[in-house]
Amino acid sequence: MFVYIYEDSYQYNSERPAIEKEVSRVEVFDDRIEGYDYEGYKHVWNNFFALTYQNEYLYDLRKTEVYLYETAKAYNKGRPEVVVEVVDIQINNKFITLRNDYTHIINANRILAAVYNEQQHLRKGNI
Repeated sequence: MFVYIYEDSYQYNSERPAIEKEVSRVEVFDDRIEGYDYEGYKHVWNNFFALTYQNEYLYDLRKTEVYLYETAKAYNKGRPEVVVEVVDIQINNKFITLRNDYTHIINANRILAAVYNEQQHLRKGNI
């Protein structure tokens, strides 16, 4: 499978990843994401805007629309750089969404603000 890493919202919206890496598996942790290549090397990613990969996750949570602002200019104008339908919001500030059989993990530590209606999100242990 391939992992695609995006450094900012422009790359993410235009589907032009900064990094494409083939890995045998991906593991998601609170503070990082690890991928293992076919030669046995571990790759650790933690400072990205978004990371996507193909997998078989099945979520039964309903989707919540989240507006992501990377800059103060966009936030002040009310024009989000990214709008996603999120299926999970994790306590470690990662937004999880699914598109075309790919899991998208957006690192909230790289954005200025995330705006969503908390009442619409099914919580099940998440923030």
